Amino acid sequence: MGVASDLRTKEAVAAYYPAWLRAGGYLSFPDTDYHLTIPLLRDGWWLRDENRKAIAILREEKSCASALELREECAHVGEHLTLVLLVALWATLVAPRNTAGNVGGS
Repeated sequence: MGVASDLRTKEAVAAYYPAWLRAGGYLSFPDTDYHLTIPLLRDGWWLRDENRKAIAILREEKSCASALELREECAHVGEHLTLVLLVALWATLVAPRNTAGNVGGS
């Protein structure tokens, strides 16, 4: 759905691919991928690493990000944490919330 490019080199540095059946999707970077989802029985958007460990939770009020909870696992992201969080925040704004697999979800 979206690709972020370096202004100087025009190289892709990040991409967001929406999920097919649920709200959320995948954040793809040159060296790793992240999964963004709204779990059915939990609050907010959950950002998970390749090992499915939550690195951050983006809480919302009235469909707008209102709080960010960084988990201990975010330390493993390293110097790219700011870019990962920025793309995740952007994705929550453009991601469809009510898809076939997420009817009535938060």
